[in-house]
Amino acid sequence: MKKHLLAVAAATIISFASAGVCHAQQAVLAVNIPFEFQAGNQTLPPGDYRIETVRTGAGAMQRLRLVDSSASKVVMTLPVESKHGIPEPKLIFHRYGQTYFLSQIWTGESMGRQLFESNREKEISRWDANGELALVLPATAVMP
Repeated sequence: MKKHLLAVAAATIISFASAGVCHAQQAVLAVNIPFEFQAGNQTLPPGDYRIETVRTGAGAMQRLRLVDSSASKVVMTLPVESKHGIPEPKLIFHRYGQTYFLSQIWTGESMGRQLFESNREKEISRWDANGELALVLPATAVMP
């Protein structure tokens, strides 16, 4: 029993140490979003945001946080690969009327992150055939 507890404790310590190393290598995006937008099921206000990767065992999530810390959201994402080399750091939004939905996050690496389409976006896109890739906001990659 003691050997089992010791093995579990050692594995936990190693995983935390590895996560710290991975986190230290992650780029943080700084971007000014000049409009209200949806991320997941939450509406976020315009402002200066910091976006960082939160690593998990099952994949990666992204944390969007206003610089003044008045709003924050963690969203689940899927990897998406660029077909045209390594893209510049940017955010991609879908727009339906005056409603914006964050769709993709690119950190300047070959893989970007795709947000899951929210129920609200699915519903709006069914009724609004004129939805468009609204805006690509350039971001500045900065180290934490």
